[in-house]
Amino acid sequence: MSAPDEAVPAEAEVIATEPIATEEMCRYCFDVLCLALESPDEAAPPPPFGAGISCPLFVTWNKRESDDLRLRGCIGNLSPMPLQEISTFVYKSAFQDHRFTPIEQHELPQLECGVSLLVHYEEAANAYDWEVGKHGILIDFRVGNRNFGATYLPEVAAEQGWDQTVSAAWSRPQRMRAGCAERRKRRGSLKSGLLMQRKGCPAKPPRHLQETIASLVRKAGYKGRPSTSLVESIRLTRYQSSKWKLGYDDWLPHKGATLA
Repeated sequence: MSAPDEAVPAEAEVIATEPIATEEMCRYCFDVLCLALESPDEAAPPPPFGAGISCPLFVTWNKRESDDLRLRGCIGNLSPMPLQEISTFVYKSAFQDHRFTPIEQHELPQLECGVSLLVHYEEAANAYDWEVGKHGILIDFRVGNRNFGATYLPEVAAEQGWDQTVSAAWSRPQRMRAGCAERRKRRGSLKSGLLMQRKGCPAKPPRHLQETIASLVRKAGYKGRPSTSLVESIRLTRYQSSKWKLGYDDWLPHKGATLA
């Protein structure tokens, strides 16, 4: 059954003033994908929604394998774009996500589509000034002469389990290495803690926030260790997402309706 994602902002003022993802948007994405697979030379018509609306958006495809949903493609734009051009990201997420092979027609019955409209952008006080499951985060930092940047949508951290402690799943050698690293860190903890507090960061950020920021730094392409000084330099923008998800079985009875 289709349902709005829990990451939809709860604040009434945000709901009233920002665009909201709908089931129709997901049905249109399925229709465009199906048309591209069945008639690749035929262009999809504009959607029957979104006239005059612009916002950052992402289109996500997940594929059901056994009892799990696995990412199959996700591409979007962090800058506002006309909602009526959403078909561009249907094609890109399905066929041009370099992490995956292009989606094929036989996969359609296993797919789930998600449309995320990014809303309520605000500058965070520091790299840890956000909530898992509520905020998406966009980081920007500079090392030497190179700029780095990356984003995670609001649902990513929760889906990856970064709101849980990960130490229990470590192997014994990993725990031993982590213990040695922790002892080294303790020797400089007072100095680092005071410095972080002066920068507005908590002296000891929650583990799940540290895990997420470290992963996002790697996603940005930075190969070094996310040191205290690097984390302090991060400029973080947090945002929320209005998201709707729709599975193949819920789309099929409406196949082609948004293209009529």
